[in-house]
Amino acid sequence: NINKKNELKKILNYHKDDQVIIFTSYIETSKHLFDVLSKYYDIDFINGDVDVKKRNIIIEKFIKNKTQHIIATKEVMGMSQNLQNANVIIFYDHGWSMPQKKQAKEKILRLNQEKKCYIYNLYYKNTIEHEILFRVNEKENNFITLMKALEI
Repeated sequence: NINKKNELKKILNYHKDDQVIIFTSYIETSKHLFDVLSKYYDIDFINGDVDVKKRNIIIEKFIKNKTQHIIATKEVMGMSQNLQNANVIIFYDHGWSMPQKKQAKEKILRLNQEKKCYIYNLYYKNTIEHEILFRVNEKENNFITLMKALEI
């Protein structure tokens, strides 16, 4: 897991002037990443253990550029916040849910987004995580192909 954290730090350093959302599928991972990254970066986190009132305060700080980065579990970001002030998303780990991932991407890919957007997927090659990411992307590509075919 050290290599993944190092890659995450490289990405954050590269995007030092951007607001970044780091998505994880697990509450414990969000807490651990916060513990590691908060030593070096202006960062906060929200997950299912954070009560709704505090979540809203954290998101509001992020929207108002008072926090540069946010770590979130994908489930709690299912709310309809517009987070287009961020232009970088990092998927630290991956689940099977294509709609969840699409919804997460749409947090920054809005029509009036003025910045160039970056989406990173961190994974280890030749692992189950790699296979999951491959399958989710394959499903997404098949869906897009189907939708284009139906437009004819």
